Amino acid sequence: MAPAGGIERSEDRPPGRQARGFVLWRNAHAVAGLVLSLMAARGERPEVIQRVMRHAKVSFTIDRYVKVYRDDVRDAVQRNDRRTAAR
Repeated sequence: MAPAGGIERSEDRPPGRQARGFVLWRNAHAVAGLVLSLMAARGERPEVIQRVMRHAKVSFTIDRYVKVYRDDVRDAVQRNDRRTAAR
C-alpha cells in the first residue's frame, strides 16, 4: 500500500511485487509498438508515425517502436525478385 504521500517506493512493496504504474506503462508501450508496427507494415510514412506519437525525431520513433515482421521481409524479397525477373 502506498504511504500517506501517495507514492509507492520499491522499499514499501513486499518482495516480488511490481509497482502498478510500471505494469501499466509497459502495457501501454507494448500496445503502441504493435499499432505503430502495423502502421509501418501497411505502408504509412515514418513521418506520420512520428507525428502520431508526438516524438521530436523520426529515428527515435522507428528505432524504439517499429518492429519488422518476418513475413514482411519475405514478401519484400519476393516482390524484388519478381521485378528483377520481369526485366
